[in-house]
Amino acid sequence: MTREKKFVEKVESGLCFRNTLYERRISQIFCDLANFDYRKYVGNFSFVFIDGLHSYNYVVNDSRVALELLRIGKGVILWHDYSPDWPEVIQALSKLF
Repeated sequence: MTREKKFVEKVESGLCFRNTLYERRISQIFCDLANFDYRKYVGNFSFVFIDGLHSYNYVVNDSRVALELLRIGKGVILWHDYSPDWPEVIQALSKLF
C-alpha cells in the first residue's frame, strides 16, 4: 500500500499531533452539526476542518456553522471531499462562495 496507509488505517484521528507542541492548541470535535449545540465554540477557532456528510443541505449547514466558529469571522475552513466524486459538495460551496 502507499505511504499514506498510516493515515487511513488508524484507530483514532488526530494521533499524529499528540505529544507535540501543538496538542494544546488543537481541539477535535466529532459530531453531527445538525444535532449538536455548538454555541460555546462560536468565535473560538482560526481553522476548521470539515469531514462531514456530502448532501447539499449538510454542506450548507456545516459551512455556515464553521463560519460562526471562526475567530472574528477570519480563518481557514477546509472541506474534505471537495471533488467531482461529490457534486453536491461542490454545488453547495460554490453557491456559498
